[in-house]
Amino acid sequence: MAELERPLKMSFDKPVTINAIIEGNKGVVYIDKAVAMNFRCYDLKEGNWGFFTAGGNTTFSNIALLTR
Repeated sequence: MAELERPLKMSFDKPVTINAIIEGNKGVVYIDKAVAMNFRCYDLKEGNWGFFTAGGNTTFSNIALLTR
């Protein structure tokens, strides 16, 4: 399975808001209301979604999964 990564410069003292919207096999991720990455996903029947930080420490909070 291919992994997608997109570098993002952030301030260490300011929280950011992440929104991911998936419709059918298309998705887009917004960071602070700016488009960060779009993607397609096919046949995702197993596995996990996740967030990670490379070379640093991060705290994720107030995570919610919403559906229509």
